[in-house]
Amino acid sequence: TQNALKSGKLTKLPPLTGQEGLARVYGWLGKIRSQLDASSLPESFSLYLVDSGLWTRFEASNGTVLMQSHGTPTDGEAVLLSSETSLIALLNGELTTGEATQRGLLRWYSIQTDSALVQTVESALTSSTLF
Repeated sequence: TQNALKSGKLTKLPPLTGQEGLARVYGWLGKIRSQLDASSLPESFSLYLVDSGLWTRFEASNGTVLMQSHGTPTDGEAVLLSSETSLIALLNGELTTGEATQRGLLRWYSIQTDSALVQTVESALTSSTLF
């Protein structure tokens, strides 16, 4: 993320700490959950925001998506690593998932990158219907 900020590819977010910081990130995560819900998430996964150290688990459950903050992955579950800055750039259309992956701003673990889950999540992250 630091390299992308230095090169001007990403815009630095204003620093927020405590409740304000959590409120901002929860707002973005809630938008992602809504889009995943509309996209029929095929299986559960966890997202780790490296800049804040926040784990969020998105669970596919009976046709809906549940979001559990501070929820860590179960054994063998897919994990997506990113930063709040990168997610916001993706959601705002300033960055594609291909660019984010190539720059190391979006990284999957414990899953094949051509899976239905990866395609669904990456589509949700770049969907213009979020706003």
